[in-house]
Amino acid sequence: MSKLTSARPDSPVFLTLKELAELLRVKPRTIYDWVANERKTGIPVERAGGSLRFRLDKILQWTEGRGQKCESA
Repeated sequence: MSKLTSARPDSPVFLTLKELAELLRVKPRTIYDWVANERKTGIPVERAGGSLRFRLDKILQWTEGRGQKCESA
């Protein structure tokens, strides 16, 4: 996985699809499926020049929210 630092302390850290898949320990295809069903999954994604990018801070918030939903179900 690449170094998860940004050029400036106040700028967000972006992950590629492959980096996100490694971080969440899922297959890249799973990430594609989540993005395809973005309205249902709520995964925070940004598109840049045809590429998918994921802000680390928003992904961490998203995973915490999903964990709470799973616990209450």
